[in-house]
Amino acid sequence: MDADHKPGTSTDGQKTTQKGNVDAEAKKVSDAIKADTTLTTDEKNAQLAKVEADRIKANQNIDNAADADAINAAEANGKVAIDADHVPGTPTDDYKKTKRVTSMMRPRRCRTPLRRTIR
Repeated sequence: MDADHKPGTSTDGQKTTQKGNVDAEAKKVSDAIKADTTLTTDEKNAQLAKVEADRIKANQNIDNAADADAINAAEANGKVAIDADHVPGTPTDDYKKTKRVTSMMRPRRCRTPLRRTIR
């Protein structure tokens, strides 16, 4: 019976592996944010800060996990949170169309002055 039990990877090894997976996911999402031309610099910085905060939180949750199931759950939850941090901006073409429609809705200036009629 003792021969039937085969121990798996140690929890420390699993933690190291899963933290590497979280770090890789954070790098992938950070690169996508940096490459997103529809975001302003401030939007990019805010999203990158969220990714970093979620990466740190996920790694802490992995470190605090007691068993393999908790380690895997912490890794999966961390990746979901990191993936949700990248919110693409408005595509440039859509933005231009919106600006064009908005400018067309504004009243146009009258080029000739209005004449007052005196009675």
